Amino acid sequence: TSAHVTSAIEVDMSKVVGIRAKLKKDYQSSYGVNPTYLVFIARAVVETLRDYPWINGEIRGDQIVTRSYVNLGFAVELQDGKGLIVPVVKNAETLNLVGMARAVTDIAQRAREVLERGAQRDGAGVPAGTLQADRASFSKAAGEDRT
Repeated sequence: TSAHVTSAIEVDMSKVVGIRAKLKKDYQSSYGVNPTYLVFIARAVVETLRDYPWINGEIRGDQIVTRSYVNLGFAVELQDGKGLIVPVVKNAETLNLVGMARAVTDIAQRAREVLERGAQRDGAGVPAGTLQADRASFSKAAGEDRT
């Protein structure tokens, strides 16, 4: 199946590019993680959900029931394009930028390891919908080196 709705929004990421460039060496040497664009986007999603809690809600009858917590899912591609899974960072609202970077790095690695073992066993992948952040577009638009 394919998505029924597709939306594209251009965002000026130049400030994020600058902040990331300043933080990158320190984060790698002090914390062992890379402040990727996805980490910044994840923090922005968490802040947005804090400001607009009804987006993180569900409809029950004629009411919108909101949550005080944010469980944030990330699409992770299996090696060789064998599928996607969506591991979740629970209580993402409690994490700062370093915490989010650690969580994203951890779930991506663990998800790949678990599913690679399963795929080797039965060749199966798990398809899932995904919110895709095109990192190449960010880098190209900002004129920034992604390494």
